[in-house]
Amino acid sequence: MNVSSSFNSPSFGAVLLSHWRCSSLSDCGIRNVSIASLEKKDFKFADKFIKSVDNYESTDNIKKEIIFDAAETMKRILESGENFLKKTKILIAIYNSIPCGLLIANIPKIDEYGNLVFSSRHNCAKKETELDWLATWNPNNQEKIKGIGKAIVGEYFGTIRHDKFRDIYVRSELPENSYAQTFYESMGFEAIGDKRHLLGTKTTNKSLINEPEPKNDRIIPMLITRKRISEVYKNVSEVMCRREFVRKSSDIGELIKI
Repeated sequence: MNVSSSFNSPSFGAVLLSHWRCSSLSDCGIRNVSIASLEKKDFKFADKFIKSVDNYESTDNIKKEIIFDAAETMKRILESGENFLKKTKILIAIYNSIPCGLLIANIPKIDEYGNLVFSSRHNCAKKETELDWLATWNPNNQEKIKGIGKAIVGEYFGTIRHDKFRDIYVRSELPENSYAQTFYESMGFEAIGDKRHLLGTKTTNKSLINEPEPKNDRIIPMLITRKRISEVYKNVSEVMCRREFVRKSSDIGELIKI
């Protein structure tokens, strides 16, 4: 994703990347979920998105907090015109013009030696990156859709080779708090060791974006390698009938209604 340094354009660009075949948990019917990539700075859209968080998940306060923190991070990225953000990805899942997922990845960090890296893991490999934020939710209280997480992560997997990354690191929530670890395992990630780690420590590589303060939560560190990424991407794309679109920039108002 290229973050524009121009502050003059009143419109906000988004690129519709693909449709993925998901399913409804209520009637087992097919639901096509679109994935779009945000490409230009527009804090007005980010502000509207943040104010709409309460509408997306009314029963799960933990998930709502994650969505809000991810949206705050999205806003700070979109407000920045820094060139080091050129590999950063912001993907939004959309169903019937309603947002239902947000993924942010490849946020640049700085390690203890002052080197630019893309993973918060201490002593990470040179071509390792991180899936920094992932949140999915029901587009409305009546419509529960299965497969949104796989669609948006699958789309992200398809960008890794182009950005010259090899491995993806993720800090998963503990299994007693959510099904995140099970989900990541279903997408090919493997836990690194059997210990639980603090979300942030003195040796954690620091984000160059002013993200929300890390909490004292513990996490399961997980990793997926390039070979496995390619395998999972191919499999998920086939099973979920991924359909790619000719990529062109569109006004965000034409894709998402908030």
